[in-house]
Amino acid sequence: MKNRKLRLIPALLAALLLLVPRADAARSGMVWASVTRGPAGTGTEVLILTDTPVTDGVICVNYDPDLLTYSALFTEGECVAQYAVNARETGKILISWVGPAESGGEGAVAVLFRLCFEGLCTGDQVQLSGAVHDALGAEVPLGFPDSSALLEALASAARLAQPDYTPESWEVLRAAVEAGESILRDPRAGQGALDAAAGEIRAAMDALVLRPEQADTGALREAVARAEEILPRDWTDESYHKLLAALDRARQILQEENPAQDAVDTALAALTEALDGLEPAPTEKPAPDAPAPPGDNPETGDEGKPGLAILAGAVSLAGMGLTGALLLVQKRKERGGK
Repeated sequence: MKNRKLRLIPALLAALLLLVPRADAARSGMVWASVTRGPAGTGTEVLILTDTPVTDGVICVNYDPDLLTYSALFTEGECVAQYAVNARETGKILISWVGPAESGGEGAVAVLFRLCFEGLCTGDQVQLSGAVHDALGAEVPLGFPDSSALLEALASAARLAQPDYTPESWEVLRAAVEAGESILRDPRAGQGALDAAAGEIRAAMDALVLRPEQADTGALREAVARAEEILPRDWTDESYHKLLAALDRARQILQEENPAQDAVDTALAALTEALDGLEPAPTEKPAPDAPAPPGDNPETGDEGKPGLAILAGAVSLAGMGLTGALLLVQKRKERGGK
């Protein structure tokens, strides 16, 4: 009877396990291989990584025997039992293990095994197959992380133009892109890290704030330059003061870092109206000339009659000639009498 009860225990355990919800992957995560250079820069190291806790599994590492020559296997995690077989001709290393507890942590990347090879190869020349399980017995995906979502997010961010967005929101995106590029270069980055980086970039893009539309201030600047050339003496005080008020307002708008287009248009309209409304200052009439004193007027007296002046001159000369002739005759008579 006692032995019968003992035989029932495994059956009860199996029944309990059937009651536990199972899925292809009970936890989000995977087991994958990362191919890197050896410590001295020569040779190749293949790291078997996990970002979710695992307890056991059988992994087959497939490699090209023409490129790589297997040299050593190191166990980084704890194993109760481990068995490895290397088939050099076919390029396969079979690793079977059982751990005392879960290896790796939820979300944290842990190294299960480290394989060393002579020769060099690229990441796509090493493949994994097999099956790995977590503590619930659920199979953990095996392969390579999918970086397509992160690559797509980085490409979308690269198509954006920094001048279109506010500096604060752009800085958040810049930091997310920088972190995503770092994750993409990290050979130990798992699917969780890749997806999280892609999510950060998408969130930063969604949170971008557009800069306010830049106002067109060209016409206002031209009007200001025109107004600054106006001279106050040419215009009435009232119209010129209106121009000064509109000019001061226009200058204030142009000094703003990012003026609104409505404010620019209003200032331009007011300045244009003030320029068009300038009224010329009245011109001063010259003072009338003082009347000329009597005798100085060329319109009156003998000086206004050139014919009389000539005649008077001729008479004067004739008189002088006659007097001279009489004196000459008188002198000759006196000489003859003697």
